[in-house]
Amino acid sequence: MNKYKGLTKHGNFWSVKKYVFGKQKWFNSGIRFSEETRPQAEKWYLKHFGREKQLSTFQKQIAYDQKHRENQKEERELTRLSFYLEKFIETRANDPKIKESTLTDYHSCINKFINFTENCYMEEINMSIIRKFRDELAQSMTGNGVDRYLTRLKVFVNFIIDDDQKKFERLASLVRRMKSLKVGMKKQKKVMSEEDFNLLTTFADDGTIWGTFLSTYHKFAASTGARLIECLRGQIDDNVWRYVGKRRKMHEMTLNNDQIQQWYVLNNFLKKDEDGLTDSSLIKDLSVRVSKATTMLCRKVLLYNNPDFLKKNGLSRRDLVDLSNKKTNTLGVKLLYVNYAKVNGTTVSRLSSSQKREAKTQNVSFHSIRHKMITDNVLKYGSAKVMAHIGHANISTTEGYTHISQKDVSKEINQVN
Repeated sequence: MNKYKGLTKHGNFWSVKKYVFGKQKWFNSGIRFSEETRPQAEKWYLKHFGREKQLSTFQKQIAYDQKHRENQKEERELTRLSFYLEKFIETRANDPKIKESTLTDYHSCINKFINFTENCYMEEINMSIIRKFRDELAQSMTGNGVDRYLTRLKVFVNFIIDDDQKKFERLASLVRRMKSLKVGMKKQKKVMSEEDFNLLTTFADDGTIWGTFLSTYHKFAASTGARLIECLRGQIDDNVWRYVGKRRKMHEMTLNNDQIQQWYVLNNFLKKDEDGLTDSSLIKDLSVRVSKATTMLCRKVLLYNNPDFLKKNGLSRRDLVDLSNKKTNTLGVKLLYVNYAKVNGTTVSRLSSSQKREAKTQNVSFHSIRHKMITDNVLKYGSAKVMAHIGHANISTTEGYTHISQKDVSKEINQVN
């Protein structure tokens, strides 16, 4: 009987081949293979694989292997998407520039992806999974809505790469390729014409307290270029209006007498506590109410500009003054569907649910008033001055709000009467 059964050369070392639970396993002695070192190897063998030692050696090896597998499993669990989402949200929450609503949106978008993948491991993510996720989103939302989810996901993946570049280096190429997955049309920013703005304020001012407030709100926004919620914020010292804007940036704007009076009309509409302050939730609720009311008014303007459509539906322009919000919304949405279908060479009945949602965005809104103000004043004062007035960080942002057509400019430059 071979006293040193299994002791042989493996690689450049004396080793022992054993079978553990039916699987072949090599045990390396660390002793260089040669006839001269055989006595040393045999001594090592007896120490670790002698009859009295063999069982305990195997048990130790099995226990080690099991512990190693458990550690690997625990380490792998830390690469699940949900683990990184917690780290991501925690890190973003400490950034003072990020609003709570933005943080909530990030969590919602990324959590939807996690649920879609059944909380897979980070190394399992590939283009195929993201493409399938995109296709599922496209069944229930607009192209621009899908792109918003993909953008949030891209920021999340970049965060993971930064957290452990060595482990997730391959994801960098994935991020670069995600741009090709976007499906939405480039969002066309809409400016409100002077005629449409006058129609808007006329429809708004119906003789009621709310109508006067709404009309004043639009006029103040049009003259200052302030965003919807910004109009309700801040305070006025002498004639300087100080308010917090987007990304919590502090703004200071010098107002004229008409603007000051308009701001106080808006401010007095808010309920205040004993210190004369208004809770931020009340400001948000009122701004949402104004936004919804403005959407209805914009649809009235749309209908007014399409008299033939009104006639087909048994109405005239005069009927719009007393038209209910429900009827305005029904007809306005119908007209938006018709216009969208014409542009895309199809019929309303063939529009998908996501296309219908896209169609609803193809009209002016409250934010179009800001575009109007910037466009009008860039023509008068130039981009640099308007950038400073509006509080943009760079001039390219201001120019993005500027809507100057080649047709109109060439008419002026070429001095065409």
